[in-house]
Amino acid sequence: MNFSDLAAPFPKSEVHWRAQKLTNKGDKALALAYLDARDVMRRLDEVCGPENWQDSYVETPSGRIICTLAIYNVDGGWVSKSDGAGDTDFEGAKGAMSDAFKRAAVKWGIGRYLYDLGATYVPCETWQGTDGKPRWSKWTVDPWTCVRNSPAPDPKPQADTDALKEAAEKAMEIRSQEELETSYKALKAARPDVAGHEVVISAYKSQKQQIQENEEAF
Repeated sequence: MNFSDLAAPFPKSEVHWRAQKLTNKGDKALALAYLDARDVMRRLDEVCGPENWQDSYVETPSGRIICTLAIYNVDGGWVSKSDGAGDTDFEGAKGAMSDAFKRAAVKWGIGRYLYDLGATYVPCETWQGTDGKPRWSKWTVDPWTCVRNSPAPDPKPQADTDALKEAAEKAMEIRSQEELETSYKALKAARPDVAGHEVVISAYKSQKQQIQENEEAF
């Protein structure tokens, strides 16, 4: 287990944005980035294994929910980190448990980079409340385009070993230049991550050279 993998940035599509407050003009809102608790659970499953992490909750006398997130370390047994949250405006105690869980996960590094994005004001649409004040309706641009401290672009998907082996073996079975070219174009359209891997490129180049040598021999 590599604990640093817990802190890896999430795909931007998995990051959500909540409007915190409107500007005086009401044309922009402060956007706060957050993660869904299920995506945090998935990260723990992928890095630690489903059997190697656990969460528990207690409620303080003031009603605050404290989540303790424990991860099993082969070298030192269970290691725990805790954080808490109060009831949310939308889901009450359930929302507090989710927020406490995510805050405890931040102590393990999960999603911590989102706190470094800085104040992000994003253009938005509003509607007028019964008190005459504007209320946030929706973003008019992708909040990521307004982030000054944006993390690195989403990593390209990595081709698995079996797919690379299958593509390379298929290339070595081809016996004509035309078929080889057609095969590579089809692979590139269907699996660009596989077609662009050096192992597959090398296989196609090698087979192309072999076909050329065979043609010259005849």
